[in-house]
Amino acid sequence: MERRPASKKQKTRRGAEITPENAAQVLSAAEHELTRYDKQSAPVSTSCEMGVIEEIYCENFMCHRKLRVTLSPHINFITGENGSGKSAIIAAIQICFGATARTTHRGKNIKAFIGHEFDGNALVSVKLRNDNSDVFHPDKYGKNIIVERLIRRDGSAEYRLKNEQGHVVSKLKSELDTMMDHLNIQTDNPCAVMDQENAKLFLKGKSEDKYKFFLQSTDLAKMRTTYTHIDETTRMIIESALKSEVAKIATLRDAKNKTKKQWQESQSIGKLEKELELLKTELEWSFVDEKETITANVQKKLKQKECDATSASEKLSKATKEAQQLEQDQNDANAKLEEASMRMDKNHRQKMRVKSKIREARRPIQQYKAELSQVTRSKERTKQQLTRLHHDLQQKRDRHAAKLHRLNEGNKDLRDRVGKKQQEVAQTESDLHDTEADADAHRHTLRDLEDRQDDCKTQLRQLYQEAETTKKRLNSLKQQKQNRVAAFGRNIAHLQQLIQTNLHQFTAPPIGPLGMYITLPDDFMRFERAIEVATGSVLRTFLVVNGQDKALLDKLRRQAHCSSTEANMIISARTGYRYNNLELPSGDLAAHAICNILQVNNDEVFNALVDTCSLESKLLFDDREVAERRVLTGSSGSFRMARFVSEVYLPSGDKFVVRSGNLAYIANKRQLYGYIVSQNVDRGIVEMKNKLDCLEKEVDELRRDESLLSHDKNELGNDIKQQSDRVNFLSRRLNQQRMELRCLNDEIDDILQDHTLDTSVLESE
Repeated sequence: MERRPASKKQKTRRGAEITPENAAQVLSAAEHELTRYDKQSAPVSTSCEMGVIEEIYCENFMCHRKLRVTLSPHINFITGENGSGKSAIIAAIQICFGATARTTHRGKNIKAFIGHEFDGNALVSVKLRNDNSDVFHPDKYGKNIIVERLIRRDGSAEYRLKNEQGHVVSKLKSELDTMMDHLNIQTDNPCAVMDQENAKLFLKGKSEDKYKFFLQSTDLAKMRTTYTHIDETTRMIIESALKSEVAKIATLRDAKNKTKKQWQESQSIGKLEKELELLKTELEWSFVDEKETITANVQKKLKQKECDATSASEKLSKATKEAQQLEQDQNDANAKLEEASMRMDKNHRQKMRVKSKIREARRPIQQYKAELSQVTRSKERTKQQLTRLHHDLQQKRDRHAAKLHRLNEGNKDLRDRVGKKQQEVAQTESDLHDTEADADAHRHTLRDLEDRQDDCKTQLRQLYQEAETTKKRLNSLKQQKQNRVAAFGRNIAHLQQLIQTNLHQFTAPPIGPLGMYITLPDDFMRFERAIEVATGSVLRTFLVVNGQDKALLDKLRRQAHCSSTEANMIISARTGYRYNNLELPSGDLAAHAICNILQVNNDEVFNALVDTCSLESKLLFDDREVAERRVLTGSSGSFRMARFVSEVYLPSGDKFVVRSGNLAYIANKRQLYGYIVSQNVDRGIVEMKNKLDCLEKEVDELRRDESLLSHDKNELGNDIKQQSDRVNFLSRRLNQQRMELRCLNDEIDDILQDHTLDTSVLESE
């Protein structure tokens, strides 16, 4: 039973090379084939069950998306309308058993059988019965043989022979050919498989076509081809063998003559044998001398190397001790440095807060001091100049008055008028000075009001910007409440639409954003911020299977105008299962691992989070002291985390790790909302509304302050305008009085020009 398939396998190898050694075997196989066909003409027992098709399965094959046909062991009829896929079932059987695309008359190449409206590859499968006495390898296949053929879109194909449990036994085409020979399956025989084209040829063909049909159905055409090939090969072997044998005879004759000549020459070799033995002896002793010399040199070098090795070992031991001591000193220094760094960071943050408050408190004082200093210096300069001018003027007036008194004693009335006019001038100057001083004070107050108003406007602009940002965040949360995708970026929804539109171009559909597939239970809602810190930006990423899909998704990102932080990608092959042998901490600590707290409803997303974020080694605790007590062992400088623990997070997002035996506590400085993980959008909306209300109240208060400052500024401006008008009035009045005084002085000069000195220079000064 086991030798029969082997002979058939030799027969069916049309392209096998026939040599003189296997020509007899090929001829015997052909005779055995004729005998088998003679036996086939006898009635077949109805008890033969091997090779019967029990089930046919098609997936993405021609017009069938997924089709499974279960057949009875006897006659089966498949009916249906035109185009419903009846012929596709016959084509599936032919393709599954190794037929080419042209043999089926349904396409030019194998990839044409993949449905155009389907994605992915095509699969055809045929289940055969294998439970008779002459079964095919029952120890490997059992009672059923499943033959599958996978057709890929690039035109390649793959055979799979499975046992009754569905396990792959072989992927070789030769195994399929052997099985088909053993079970007498002939897909190219029109009597076994008659498709539409062969049926037309049988019904409407000429006598030559029907004769060809007869040859194919009886397998005589294949036998004729085999015999013709055997005859031609035998003739070629005989011709080539005759030529080669004649050439061999001539070669053997030449070899005989040459050997005879060499035998004659070898008679004189006996004399040379003694000389050869002597030379061999000398050669061997020369080898001994050379080896002894080499051995002595090697021993000398070996002793030197041993000395060097001893010295190097001592140096290494000394250096190792020094390195251990330095490492211990370094660890102690690192521990102290880490502790000092933590205190310094804390003090620095407190110092920065105090400095900020001091700067805010000192800013108005410094501004006022600068203005006061400037006004004081200006006032002092003005006072000094005014005092000097008053003093000079008074001296000149005194001298002038003395002269006038001496020279004009006789003109009392004129002198009285001059004195009265001088008093008016002095009064006007005093009024002008007071008015200018009041105007300067009002201008200083106006500048102060303008500065306060500018500060008010600056604070208003900042509040407007913060309120606008809060409104945008509030609108984003409202959109997120309606569509969770909005939490991952404003352009992600558009990107997902583009992905669905171009889904057929991907090798496998992208998965993302990863945050869409996770949920945080209500009992652990307090850890939402910590989980976002632990996962970073991974929750906003997409999973693709290869670089081609990454390039396509990157193109769609640009079309959706996504920013650099939106829809980043991770290349990860699809495993089809979830990691189940994670290295988790032992005991109760495993319950604190993030991977055991988060609910992830996609295996690929879970695997990606474990690969990129190591969630199995990151733990969550409510209290830092409890976490340190349960996770840490050892003392400062030699701390160790529990096995398989890398980081420990607190609800605020702060974490601590161990580095070189030292405990490092890292505070969370990023502002995260936590709505990606917890989906608690309502709470965020309430917080944003409360914040917006507070901002609006502050805006109203600043608006009232700005309005009051504007009102005071306008009133002060009116006062300054009135004072400016009064200054102008007093200036004109002073000029007029000085002119009248000058006229009186001129009149006195005219009267006393012969008896007085010229005082015009003094008056002009």
